[in-house]
Amino acid sequence: MTINYPRVEKSSPERLTKSPAILRLALALFCLTAVLAFGRAALAVRLLNVQVAPAHNTPKVPPHFLGVSIEYGTSLRMLMSCSHGRQAAFINLMKCLGSYNGSPVIRIGGNSEDRAVWNLSQYPNYSKHLRYNITPADGARLAAIAKASGCKLILGLNLGTGTRHMARQWVRHAMATIGIGHILAFEVGNEPDLYKKLGGKWRNETFQLYLRNFNRLMTAIMPLVQSPKLIAGPAFCCRWLRNTTPKFIQAEHARIGLVTIHYYPLGAPIKNPESPRFASIPNLLKDASSRVYANLVGPSVSVARRYHLPVRYAEMNSAYGGGKRGISNTFASALWCTDTLFEIAHAGGAGVNFHTGSIYGAFWPAGMHSQGLQPHPLYYGMLLFAKAVQNGGRLVPVNYPHKGGIKIWACQDRSNVLRIVVLNKNLTGDIRIDLPIKPQSHVTVEYLTAPSVAATTGINFGGITFDHTNNGTPRGQFKPQPLAVYGRQWVVPVAHVSAALITIRPRRLSK
Repeated sequence: MTINYPRVEKSSPERLTKSPAILRLALALFCLTAVLAFGRAALAVRLLNVQVAPAHNTPKVPPHFLGVSIEYGTSLRMLMSCSHGRQAAFINLMKCLGSYNGSPVIRIGGNSEDRAVWNLSQYPNYSKHLRYNITPADGARLAAIAKASGCKLILGLNLGTGTRHMARQWVRHAMATIGIGHILAFEVGNEPDLYKKLGGKWRNETFQLYLRNFNRLMTAIMPLVQSPKLIAGPAFCCRWLRNTTPKFIQAEHARIGLVTIHYYPLGAPIKNPESPRFASIPNLLKDASSRVYANLVGPSVSVARRYHLPVRYAEMNSAYGGGKRGISNTFASALWCTDTLFEIAHAGGAGVNFHTGSIYGAFWPAGMHSQGLQPHPLYYGMLLFAKAVQNGGRLVPVNYPHKGGIKIWACQDRSNVLRIVVLNKNLTGDIRIDLPIKPQSHVTVEYLTAPSVAATTGINFGGITFDHTNNGTPRGQFKPQPLAVYGRQWVVPVAHVSAALITIRPRRLSK
């Protein structure tokens, strides 16, 4: 710990001897200032002794865990168009994440899903409810992205306002244009537990009515997909999410290959600042905003395991309603993102697709008509997680004094490299992590920092930044720093509102 002592100007011996009282006063002030400075420093830094338990039958983080979710229509064309180099930038951003945990999953859907059909012009009588036209150019964009990035796609089907014939048309063209090798699944409907608000034909939706319509559409498209492994659902988000999703899995497990659910911890439209779901930086950084994902997915994972089905958060982000400026697009979202990803992986989830829009997405064009793609703080949180779980990482238990705002996660990879992520989500109060030294090991740290919790730029992760870039390639390079040693401990200082990635390699792998 460094103490900044007050500066003392030099004086001649003659002058000092003539003023013994002044000398004694100066020395007293010096000592008092030093004591106060030390006391402030000691109070500002909390010490945490951390022990990492051995990995023994611990959960492996599935490959392709990361992903993004994009709406049909303008969002799809904005992010994937060839103009301004956006398609190339999108591919670069996907490849950057994919180099650590496998190619991300791209989901196309959202509220637009139940308003979209292939070749809208052929359905003039449905114009009241159908708004998004899926075009051959869209299919070509998706095929090009999937081929160049190695990503697989989840494609949403209109269950709410469309017909079985409409669904068959889009499935047929997707299979022909994109190819079965790049399609992970077709998601049947978007958030049907909210169809009472959809304005379509299912104003008074019940679970039994939903199952009937789900199975009718399944009967229509199964001859085209030929395998239930290409079907995803139910995409519940709200009133049916926790308790009804397990019922859906039990009823439909033989007809699906992927269980999908959606959730947002906060709400941009909520006006009451006393509400626990009010969109604010303090609420986003609360442990509850990350842990809620594990609590919600748990019952579905328990049932899905019986049938060997993965459960994925196919749509999620910080705040529903399009996100909230000053919260969803700030550095706070990066810390929330990493913590939430670990919570979902620890609970047995198969992956996450962050819904990507202008405010709360992982990236967006810096200018509508002239720029490529600018990564948002959320993307840095995804990248931190990806680096931490690379090379087949398995989550391992971490023992530490659990304090509010401090989360510590650890992964051990196939080469026995241990990576520890320390998240200090506190708005004030730095911490110091003490790790027992492992003999014959080489240890480094990379920090994720920003000028403030509300920063949207100026973010640095281990030496790289995406500031002033729009081609999906960062500036700089990763430069891990060696750790200091104090006694028989490695010492890792972690400032408030920042994160650290500690890497402990066996000496034989240190080069």
